[in-house]
Amino acid sequence: LEPNDTNYPDQWHLPHIHAPEFWAMNTGGLTHKGDTIVIAIIDQGFDLNHEDFQGNIWNNKDETPNDGIDNDNNGFVDDINGWNFTTNSPNFELDIHGNYVFGALGAKGNNNKGVSGVNWDVKTMLFSISSDVEIVQAYEYIRAQRIKYNQTNGAEGAFIISTNLSLGLSNQFAEDYPEWCEMYNLLGDAGILN
Repeated sequence: LEPNDTNYPDQWHLPHIHAPEFWAMNTGGLTHKGDTIVIAIIDQGFDLNHEDFQGNIWNNKDETPNDGIDNDNNGFVDDINGWNFTTNSPNFELDIHGNYVFGALGAKGNNNKGVSGVNWDVKTMLFSISSDVEIVQAYEYIRAQRIKYNQTNGAEGAFIISTNLSLGLSNQFAEDYPEWCEMYNLLGDAGILN
């Protein structure tokens, strides 16, 4: 199944990973049990008005938009789509790298626009960061949302299955960063791949 997205012919990597064969079976969105699949992206910013992201941005169902109240009592006021830890607000600045990552992972597929994400219909939770401390805070937010989902049988929180943080360190190894490995272990224990 090949999408009709205008720039899909330039996305050589998708046929290379056999995405069209996968899309013939499933384009993302729901598990076989009906859970809404959520992925989390940690980057510097995003364009929430981008036409190729519409319908694929996560909305916190436990929060009332723009009322100035922390409705879900998680310590974040009006955290509708995630959180900007850099400005400590629910608002995101535009960042081209964050948009590229969002597009690759979760751009709306088969909508006659732009590119196709690997997941056509996934909900994407967004986090802006600018420091190691903020990255850890984002991971803690993500983990808390999934644990709440697990503990309430889906009534609260979010069914986050994976996170993406597109950065790396040259010539470094996991054993050199035990605190990071422990964070990933804690996320994994909750059911989140990284």
